[in-house]
Amino acid sequence: MLARAVALPAAKSSLFASHQHLASTQANNATSNEDSKRPLVIKAGFPFTDTTQLYVSGKRMPLTNKNKEGQQQWAVFVMEILVCTHSLGFSSLVLESDDPFVESGASGGAGGGVRPPQHKPLLDDDEDEYELEDLPADQRLARLVVRSYTNQFSAFEGVEFEHRRPRVVGGGNRPSSQIEVPVNAFTVEDGSHANDAEGNQGVSAFQNRVAQVNRDLSLFLEMLRHLRAATAKRDWQVVTRRLNDGLVQNGELIAVFPEKVGKKRTWHKVIDPDGNERTRQVVWAETRLGVEEEYVYLMEMELKPGETGQCTLLLYKHDFSRLEDKTFAELLVLTAVQNRWPDRHNKWVKNDHHKRAKVLFEQVQIHRINHPSVPKPKGEDKQSASATTKLNPKSWSGVLLSKIDELLPVPA
Repeated sequence: MLARAVALPAAKSSLFASHQHLASTQANNATSNEDSKRPLVIKAGFPFTDTTQLYVSGKRMPLTNKNKEGQQQWAVFVMEILVCTHSLGFSSLVLESDDPFVESGASGGAGGGVRPPQHKPLLDDDEDEYELEDLPADQRLARLVVRSYTNQFSAFEGVEFEHRRPRVVGGGNRPSSQIEVPVNAFTVEDGSHANDAEGNQGVSAFQNRVAQVNRDLSLFLEMLRHLRAATAKRDWQVVTRRLNDGLVQNGELIAVFPEKVGKKRTWHKVIDPDGNERTRQVVWAETRLGVEEEYVYLMEMELKPGETGQCTLLLYKHDFSRLEDKTFAELLVLTAVQNRWPDRHNKWVKNDHHKRAKVLFEQVQIHRINHPSVPKPKGEDKQSASATTKLNPKSWSGVLLSKIDELLPVPA
C-alpha cells in the first residue's frame, strides 16, 4: 500500500482521503448547529482512477422498490474483494531497514566465544488452532509464520522484492545453549521483554500467491456448470464456497487446506510446478435443494502427481441444514490427519482426534462417489492417452446427479 502511494499520485490521494474527510467533517461540525452536523463516516476509494476487474463477496441489497413494470434496482454491499486484476504501478520494490542481519562470527579473533542462548518455544506437535489473545509477544521467541494462499492480487506475480539491511558479525562461533520456553498464549502483537510477554508465542500471517487452480479441479469446476444446467428445472442452486483464504477462478471459489495441522504432518501439502510449497486445494460445492432450506455438498480435493484412490465426497447434515465454516474446517483437519477423506469407522491414533471425529459424524453423513471409469485407448503413447482419457465433464455431472438421487434419503 505504501509502495503504491509512492509510485502513483492517485494511490497517495486515496491513502490520505479517509483521514482528510474525517478531519474536514469534524472541523465543519465544530462550527455548525446540531441540524447541520454531518455524521463521521469513513470515506474510502480505490488507489487508481481507471478500470479493473473485480470479484467480490457481500450482501445483495435492494436500492429501490419495484416500479409498475415490476423492475427493481439492486446493489451489493461488499464485505471483501476476492480478486482485483489492476497493476501495481511498479515492478520492483526495495525495502530498506536499520534492523541488522546478524552473521556468524568469523573464526577466531573478535568473533570468538559462545553465542547467546537460543529460546525454543514448546509447542504441541498436533497444535492446529491458534486462539489469538491481545497480549505482547515474547521477544525471545522466533515468531510462528502462518501462510494464507490466494490469488487475490494478480499484479504481485512477477514483482521483485529486495530487503536491504546492514550486516553485523555475531558475538561468537561456538554453538549456544537452548532454553525451552512453555507457550502460554498466541498473539499477533509486537515483541516485548516485559514480564507479561513471557511465554506468549508471536504469530505473523503472510499471504502467499498461488498462480493457478489445479488442472483436475478445473475439470471439476467445468462439471459443475453442467450440473447447474441439469438441475435448473429442479430449482436447485449450486454455488462454491471457501474459508478465510483460497482462490477464485471465473467466479468460482476454491478452498484450501489449513497450513497448520500439526508440525509433523505434510500430506496436506503439495509442491506446485514453480517449486513452491502450498496446501492442497479443494472445491466445496454447495447445492440448495429447491426453495426449501435444505443443502447437500459435493467436495473434490486436489491430488498430487501420480496419486490415486481419492473420490468425490457427497456430504449433508442429518437435518439438511447449511454447513458451517467451522464444520468444513474440521473436516479438512481430520482429512489431513487420516491422509484421505475421513470415515466414521476410521481408527485414530490420538484420543483427541477420535473425539473430534465422533462429534463431526454426529452432525453429518458422508458418501464416497468414485470417479467414472474412462477406457484407455489402445495403440497410443502415454502422453496421447493421457489427453484422450480425460473425464467428460457433462457425463461426469450425469453420474454424480444419479448417485445423489440414489443416496439421498429424501426425494430430490
